[in-house]
Amino acid sequence: MEKKQEPRGFKNLTEDVAEFSRDLWLAGLGAVATVEEEGMKFYETMLDTSSKRLKELQEEATKLFEDLVKRGEDFEKKSREQLVAQVEAVKEEVESVKEDFTTRQQEITEKVEETVTGSVEKTLEALEVPTRTEVHALTEQVERLTNQVKELAAGLAG
Repeated sequence: MEKKQEPRGFKNLTEDVAEFSRDLWLAGLGAVATVEEEGMKFYETMLDTSSKRLKELQEEATKLFEDLVKRGEDFEKKSREQLVAQVEAVKEEVESVKEDFTTRQQEITEKVEETVTGSVEKTLEALEVPTRTEVHALTEQVERLTNQVKELAAGLAG
């Protein structure tokens, strides 16, 4: 299916919105990580209404936002690393189980083959039916004897 081509300006807007949305998401994660530590302090600071303090608060808010974005990034990275580690552990466990299963399957197959082959050989032996090996040996012996008879017949005829 062909993807519609977006106008150039719209694509940049989409990327800007996506980037801003990601920053907001990371800020939210940072806020969750720090709400217990900084929540009460931030609330009390916001109550101060002096104009001098307002400017300081704006600077602090900017720094706090940047810190929250950073903490959000760190939190996301740590969570991702933990998830990757868990996925790897599961993959290793699955591989181990797969190897165990394959090994057991091969062992069972070999035991079944040995059992069946042994039973068939015993049954054929009890019925006095020649084995494949015996039939091949007899066939080779008959071919040798046939060749010898032909040679003797040619020698007598000639």
